[in-house]
Parts: sequence; C-alpha cells; structure tokens
Amino acid sequence: MSLTAAGKTSTQTTLTDNTKPKVIIREARIRDAWQIGYLSATTYLGTDLFKYLTPKAEEHFGAYLLNNRVRAINRVLNHRNITFVAVEETNPGRAVGYTILTRLGDDEGAQRQIASRKRWWLTLAAWIWSYFMPLITKLYTGKADDPEHIAEFLRVADLEEKTHFASRPELANRWYVQSCVVSKEFQGRKIGKALMGEVTKRAQAEGVCVGLEASAPGEMMYRSVGFELIARFQPLKGRLPRYFQKNAWEAIL
Repeated sequence: MSLTAAGKTSTQTTLTDNTKPKVIIREARIRDAWQIGYLSATTYLGTDLFKYLTPKAEEHFGAYLLNNRVRAINRVLNHRNITFVAVEETNPGRAVGYTILTRLGDDEGAQRQIASRKRWWLTLAAWIWSYFMPLITKLYTGKADDPEHIAEFLRVADLEEKTHFASRPELANRWYVQSCVVSKEFQGRKIGKALMGEVTKRAQAEGVCVGLEASAPGEMMYRSVGFELIARFQPLKGRLPRYFQKNAWEAIL
C-alpha cells in the first residue's frame, strides 16, 4: 500500500515468485506491531550491536522481546510514522519483513503526514498506550539492557545526527528510515527493495530526500535503490561492535 502526494491510499504492492506464495507489501495495522516486535527481536538477537546494548538478551529473552514489541507499538502509533509490512498472501497475519518511516520537518508534506494519521481511534489508542507503556517499561523490559552502553549509543547517535543532518538545513524536511528488516528465510526475494520503494515514492512526490543509517551488510541494497554514502560514523567507546560501524546515507531524489 502506498500514499499518493495527496495522502490517499493506493493499491498494495505484490511480489510474485511462481515457486513460492506471493508476498504483499501493505501498510501496517496496530495489531501488526506485536509481530513486528518479534521479527525485530529475533532478527537482531546475537548481532554485535545488540550484544552491546542488550548483553543479557538470551538470559532474559522475555524482557528483551517485550522491549522490542513496546518499541514497535510506539512507532506504529506515532503520527509522524508510517509502517509497512511484507506478508505472504497465504499467511497475511505474519510479517516477514517491515520498514518504519518517519516524516521529519514542518513543511507541507510533514503536516499532511501528521494530519493523515489523526484519526480518533488512533489518537485514543496512543493516549491509552501512553499510560501503560511507562509502567510496562519500568517493570519488565530493562532486564536485558546495559544502561551505560545504551547511553553511549544514544550519545553517538545524537552527535551524528547533528553533524551529518542537522548541520544541513536542506535536509530538515525529509523522510527518515528508522529500520528495514526482512526475516532471514525471506531474504534474497527483493522484499527489502520493495519496502524501501514505499518511502522513495513518497519522497519523490514531495520533492524531499530520504535519510538513514545502515551497517555495512546493507550497503549493496541501499545503493541499488538510489542511496549515496554521505558519512561514516564514529565508533562507540569501549567494546566496539562491528555492527555499529555504520554509515549515514541519503537518497537524492
């Protein structure tokens, strides 16, 4: 599913492979957030960055999984965000990939995105969730984390944002890709490209660019859909997870 320049819903995107069930790209629903959180947790478990941020994830997998699900719900409910999931036509309730996009800035495109999400039921859901989320986070989700490493990660991320994006006024209004994940067993079927196509269509219609940060394994895919490397991030202090040797990318559309 995609949005036109006017913010209206258009048709779903379908990926066809005659030997396998069709994969459909559609806009996520609130109930998809639970599955998105699971996909995020299982995909990143064991990677260097998540070993750094959540060293006790395997020991406290329930807390680690819940944290991912809480984060997914927050993102799906955010008025600036739009989330897409990839699902098999034969199993539409199971996300096999997803991307979460944020519209930054205050231009007409950003205001249109925010307005398109201000439905009464979505606002009510976000309001109810805002009361439960802090309690859930405090009681259940911190057991797998390393607070010092998370603080260092956020420090570096904030510094890189200011250095590579905030310092360039022309990038104030842009789409930002928070994450793009495809389940391992579904990789190689161009699902990532199809998910990224949803944001590039919006950016082209609005005349803005797309920004993201990515690890080295994603370089080929991002280059193939039009992204250019603009900077290399500084490493974290202390233990340096290879996963965090990330790069800042933008698509000039």
